Amino acid sequence: MARVPQSGTDRPVGNVCLVDWEAIGAIGEVVGGLAVILTLIYVARQIRQGTGAVLAANHEGMASAIRTMRHAVAQDPALAELVLRGESGNEALSEVDARRFEEFVQSQFEIWEQAFLNFQQGTIDEVTWAGWDGFGREKMVSRGHRKVWRKRRLECYEPFREYIDREVFTDDAA
Repeated sequence: MARVPQSGTDRPVGNVCLVDWEAIGAIGEVVGGLAVILTLIYVARQIRQGTGAVLAANHEGMASAIRTMRHAVAQDPALAELVLRGESGNEALSEVDARRFEEFVQSQFEIWEQAFLNFQQGTIDEVTWAGWDGFGREKMVSRGHRKVWRKRRLECYEPFREYIDREVFTDDAA
């Protein structure tokens, strides 16, 4: 009659060899651990690729909006003239033209604000943010943009307003 080993090792008993289930269990744990590690590596790669796609999509969406605005100005001489007059801040605009210019400028602020939010949320990197911030700061040089900012700043997200008032209007209170 075969005897079960007491030490946990396989020992032939007669012509029967008993299996060491502890050793098989340990091998299973090692294989399972390796599978978990490989899965984590795979998931990390997928996340990294997904993050890159999000960064690119955010940038492309904002860039597309700017291209659309620039194209409209380039294609429409009346709009180009309105933007020039509005940016100077010197000429009195009709009520309708003032409103058109405000909406045009507010759209630019909204794109800048979206870049700000994306940067805060980590969906655009510092280099990309610097480009968008430069775009916005360049616009704020004009009297017309500053005038619209003062009038319509409350339409923007509070942290963005604080950023503009603190960083852009350093010499000119909003």
